[in-house]
Amino acid sequence: MNTNRKKDDAEKRVELAPPSADAWVSPDSIERNPANPRLIFHQKQLDDLKKSIFEVGILQPLTVYERNDAKGRYVLIDGERRWRSARELNLQTLPVHILKEPTPVQNLTMMFNIHKLRVDWELMPTAISLKALMELSGETRQKELSKITGMSPSMVRKALSLLSFPEKHRKLVLEHKIKDNLLLEIYDVLRALDKHLPELVGKRGKEKLIDAIVAKEKAGHIKTVTELRDLRKVVDSISRGAPKDDVVRVVNRVLDESAFTIDRAYSKVRSLYDIAHLTNQFRRLADELNGFSPDGVDDELLRDFAKATRDLATAIDRIEKSLDSSSLRSKI
Repeated sequence: MNTNRKKDDAEKRVELAPPSADAWVSPDSIERNPANPRLIFHQKQLDDLKKSIFEVGILQPLTVYERNDAKGRYVLIDGERRWRSARELNLQTLPVHILKEPTPVQNLTMMFNIHKLRVDWELMPTAISLKALMELSGETRQKELSKITGMSPSMVRKALSLLSFPEKHRKLVLEHKIKDNLLLEIYDVLRALDKHLPELVGKRGKEKLIDAIVAKEKAGHIKTVTELRDLRKVVDSISRGAPKDDVVRVVNRVLDESAFTIDRAYSKVRSLYDIAHLTNQFRRLADELNGFSPDGVDDELLRDFAKATRDLATAIDRIEKSLDSSSLRSKI
């Protein structure tokens, strides 16, 4: 560093009163809290914080606890970014507030509540920390977990959904090979399959179903994870009248044929659903027409009725010529 640079840096520093702290300790005497679910630290934010610390120092002491089994050794409760920045700046000491060592449950609970408003949490590490808290505390009720951790009920539900996946799929998220929102969308598809097609789930196995969808997404045949909502609709169409065997055939094609897109599957099943829906409407209409009598009806209303019946007859004639069940099945 040249003389002018040193002078510029010195001019940037501002002398402020040191913060009130329980102690000033070496950054090397502090270790990261393994219960902290936060794993992402954006470099620009760290650089901005380092610049601020370089110029005015650490204004807010870190919060730590002293380890009972190692006098003079501390574990972070709050202030990991300041600690990282201090180490990179080679600060000799930094201010801390020192708490008594908490129990494992208290430690996890503090991590959740201190950091609950931070936006840089990844959901999978949070879910794993939540799992540890559940195992230590014995609490599994979603409402109570929300109260204990300060997490929103929807975030607790999402975390529990991720925990339902096999470890190998959770590991893919932790390694940033897939995103957690892919698993969340798959979770809803699996619920629909369990409800409407349990035989298919039993035959293929849940883990292999997940593998197939993950592989399809990795190959680029799922453009956005929200496409999986249409796959869920494909399965749910059974409750709306779509033939079950045809839905099974379409779902198997999505899982087995990499180029058979969810969009194509949705279009095909939508056609099946439309046909089933129209079939029911036609049957109801036929029953009503068989019971209809024109006696005492106004002539103008009868003319409108006659025109409507001719339009309907024309449409039915067109459908009979262009579509039959065997040709439809061959397209599926």
